[in-house]
Amino acid sequence: MGAFHTLDIESNRDVRIEKVDGWDSVALARVEESCVPGRGAEVGAVVCGEGTAAFCLLSQHMTLVTHRISVPIPRKASAPGTSQYEKAMTRFYATLYDAFVRHIPYTSPGLRAIVFASPGWVREGVFSAMMTEAGRRGDKTLTKALREKTVKVHVSSAHVHSLVEVLKSPEVSSLDELLSHSCTNRSCRSLRSSRKRNLRVRVWFSISMHAIGHLHCSS
Repeated sequence: MGAFHTLDIESNRDVRIEKVDGWDSVALARVEESCVPGRGAEVGAVVCGEGTAAFCLLSQHMTLVTHRISVPIPRKASAPGTSQYEKAMTRFYATLYDAFVRHIPYTSPGLRAIVFASPGWVREGVFSAMMTEAGRRGDKTLTKALREKTVKVHVSSAHVHSLVEVLKSPEVSSLDELLSHSCTNRSCRSLRSSRKRNLRVRVWFSISMHAIGHLHCSS
């Protein structure tokens, strides 16, 4: 009871784990959540820099990098009139918008927050471009989600490891306090308890699982 076991799983090979007395509903739900990428996500995060972005999903038992994009951005000084720079940034925003719609489940009721994190003011430009494009396309659902769920966080780098800074940030802490007053269901408790875990271990675990590949589990 309450015991944990660790085992190494070889990449690209199926694994079957059986229990003599069978699995209870809680264990089966946790296995299902672990095997379906992004299932049960409570926070969607975009860690971005000029021309780069990593799309991540977080929950109590998961930190998953779902997608990355990289668009070459010339320096302003090397582009007369900054036209090349502006065109590249426009292309970056369009690519980021399309990737966001595909990889962040913003329509899910369980998604409590959408975090835009970056050094400098990149996150402000990204959020503004997302809102503008959602309005242009008439996507009222995305516009509402961005308006109600967005949290903007300053981080020291555009690397995915900046998720550690995101989870420790005052902005996310204030979100935690808001959720503690506005809901008492399991998903809210999960978000609060997840931030109490060792963050470095969680990020390391997510990267390790990403390297392992897809894991197929069955009861």
